[in-house]
Amino acid sequence: MKLLSTVKLISTTKILFSLSLIFFSYLAQAHDSDHSPESYHLAFNGGALHAHIEWLEEPMVGSESYLLIEWKNGENHSPTDPPGSFEVALDMPSMGHGSEPTEVEPWLDETGQEVIGSYKVSNIHFFMGGLWEIQVTLSYPDGSVEMRFFEKNFPGGGHGHGNHH
Repeated sequence: MKLLSTVKLISTTKILFSLSLIFFSYLAQAHDSDHSPESYHLAFNGGALHAHIEWLEEPMVGSESYLLIEWKNGENHSPTDPPGSFEVALDMPSMGHGSEPTEVEPWLDETGQEVIGSYKVSNIHFFMGGLWEIQVTLSYPDGSVEMRFFEKNFPGGGHGHGNHH
């Protein structure tokens, strides 16, 4: 009888260990090493073009924030320039307004050379807490436009508009 209990305990332990390995490998895939927890992956042109986006510092209400956008070939994730111009805008859907226009400039490496497909976005100002959409709009040479967005939620959202009008 004691042997049967030991076998059941060993089998249960093996099953739990296997399930924990599956769970932790899933977590590793969901947050692969290319993306920090505050990064975003937007797909354009049916997945043929990706925008990898990350905050350069944790964004805060009331101070300027900065993003790095890296455009990648959707097939092999090699750096590429977008096929047209793009802009980044902020919108607060619950309040019916956004923020002032952002500025986009090429990202420079340590020697001052432009990095292919990489751009710094500045003049990002979140004037109040709440849910914000960060919208990336790509304008193609043929005149078509495609917009994708990700969200950032700050505590204390709502109706305290402050001096942003």
